Amino acid sequence: DPSKYTLSEYMGFASYWKLQTSAFVTNWYESEYNFEDIRDFTPEEDYIESIVNWAIDTYNLNIKDFDIDNNGVIDSIIILHTGETHRYDSYVQASWAGAVRWTFHDQTKDENYNYNIDISNPRFVNAITSSISFMYNEVENYNVENSTALTLIHEFAHNFGIVDYYSSDTNDVLGGYDMQTSNVGDWNSFSKFAVGWIEPTIINKDDFTNSNTFSYTLEEFVENGDVLLIPSKNIDYNGSPFDEYIMVELFTPKKLHEFDSVSYGLNDTIGIRIYHVNATMRLVENYYYDYGDHAYSSAKSNDYGAQIIELIQKGKVNEFQDDDYSNNRLSSEDFFYVGDSFDVSEYDEFF
Repeated sequence: DPSKYTLSEYMGFASYWKLQTSAFVTNWYESEYNFEDIRDFTPEEDYIESIVNWAIDTYNLNIKDFDIDNNGVIDSIIILHTGETHRYDSYVQASWAGAVRWTFHDQTKDENYNYNIDISNPRFVNAITSSISFMYNEVENYNVENSTALTLIHEFAHNFGIVDYYSSDTNDVLGGYDMQTSNVGDWNSFSKFAVGWIEPTIINKDDFTNSNTFSYTLEEFVENGDVLLIPSKNIDYNGSPFDEYIMVELFTPKKLHEFDSVSYGLNDTIGIRIYHVNATMRLVENYYYDYGDHAYSSAKSNDYGAQIIELIQKGKVNEFQDDDYSNNRLSSEDFFYVGDSFDVSEYDEFF
């Protein structure tokens, strides 16, 4: 049951143990604000900085110990608070779980849009905030047996720049089956490629024989991250995760899929998942998911281009974009199996 994984355990499995997480946990911090003062706002930079400074002073911390890769940025800050989870009179911004990112307001950029960072004094770029009620499967049932880290695991991915793969106007492009959509299952192949956990096998024209065929045996993705990457024929692929291509992976209901696959009816499914990825970088100012000054979109209908990732459904109809939410759930019919074929020209709804 993934709801019983710790953050460290989940990230270990998802990264094939390339990522090992540890944390320093403080006692409760008593804010100078009342909840009603900030209930409709996301945490401001100065407020987060005051909490960080309090922790440094209270526990005599060396902030450089929290910058393991020595890049001048604090690796991660997680703030759990006791704010209410639900208020029936209005939406309460401060109580919900989320990740907030800030740019360095007092640092300039060079000609390549890189921040000039002082590695001797690491700063924070983002923080994860969540009501402690999200750490339990049932509201107001605050006991260890009822605890879960799933929301924290989901939000923790934003530390890496991984976005949510859903939006209010395009529903869920992965059929609701991904840690960054519905807090279920494993990370998808694009997410793992983007953070350097896997190295896809890139298929080029030179790999094909004179008969225009190519043979490759896919191993189970959940076991070792084996995945095929087929660049778009209309581009000169740049070799990075941030371009346009197709990814092909073999799904098996094991490890991080073992529990959640049951509720989706996938516990007996062994099949191929095919994704269209368009993570082409664009220079964008003041966009919600802003990495430096570059952003890639999470919604097909917005002004910034195509969906960053989309699961290609074998039935050739993009039901995940349907207004009927009953169609927006991944099923075994969306996978490719022995004897199936895939031709881009027949799947134009996904491109």
